[in-house]
Amino acid sequence: PESVGWMTDAWRTHGSPLDILSALGFAECKDEQLTVLQQSWLTADTAAMSLSEATEILGRLGKATSLEGQLEVLKVTDNERRVVAALDNAVAPLFMQRPQYRLVQKTFKGDLTATPTHIAAFLDGLEEGCFMSAAQATELLAGLRLETSRRFECCHVVCARVIDKWRLTEADHTEVACYYGWDGPYASQLVRSTPLEDAIKLQNTVLSHMGRADHTEYARSRRLPGFAARIIAQNIAAGSSGTRSDTCAICLEQCEDGSPLWACGLCANRLHARCCRSWVLQRGGEMTAECPYCRGPAAQGKFTIGELPAKSPEAAREDAPMEGEEEAALVPPAAKRSKSD
Repeated sequence: PESVGWMTDAWRTHGSPLDILSALGFAECKDEQLTVLQQSWLTADTAAMSLSEATEILGRLGKATSLEGQLEVLKVTDNERRVVAALDNAVAPLFMQRPQYRLVQKTFKGDLTATPTHIAAFLDGLEEGCFMSAAQATELLAGLRLETSRRFECCHVVCARVIDKWRLTEADHTEVACYYGWDGPYASQLVRSTPLEDAIKLQNTVLSHMGRADHTEYARSRRLPGFAARIIAQNIAAGSSGTRSDTCAICLEQCEDGSPLWACGLCANRLHARCCRSWVLQRGGEMTAECPYCRGPAAQGKFTIGELPAKSPEAAREDAPMEGEEEAALVPPAAKRSKSD
């Protein structure tokens, strides 16, 4: 029926969603039902459905109290799988390159003296190349020969740098996956209205979400947000034809005129004031932070109110700073005090 025609190419084995439900009903055992579900998504644009995923879907179908509810389960499942497939494609270029990954493996494989801080510092040395896939993280962690307590801390360091978090599973990464893993519903909510064919926007969305996390304690790094912001800035600059971007590289929202902004003194690109302050603190302070667009010293930028339509001379005089009034510091005094405390 047209009302359930939202899945066409993917239902290759059993036809329409109604046919899927019919095949499940005629299956003689649970194993056959799981096979029906796994074979229903045999497409080139999505990964093969795992047994655990099929088991979860079968459980959701069993809890549905009506035909409409079961069809909705299949529809939501299809959407989540399409989102995950699009995200897989978007972040794949960010995976750690093979030579660098082999170097990391060689450095720490079988090293009984490796510490989480040592591993974090080594990965940070790769800068924007520090992000890895869940599969790479699994292989790397498998090669570590550490005592249980230290291994758990190293899992945090490694998994915090995994860019395809929807691939993190407890089976491969122990309970650390509970901290960093994204399920299908969460990934769908994260993407929201972003077109699935726009790989760069999807990539920026994932990086922005990762960059806003607090990596100081578990990932042992203040630099991860900066690496994410740099890649976003490069993506934005590549799509802006050399003009100044009005997209904040931290949160991906527009830098609207009339709102508090920070402007780089070298490239004139802008960030939201609140995003800039948070980012600078994560980077260790205003003396070490860099503009994510041009890597110029962030201390040379300044806080402003976004450009507004021209004001009358009277209004301009009213808004002018009082004599002796100082320009706002990059990091407010209160923030500096709290950091030193």
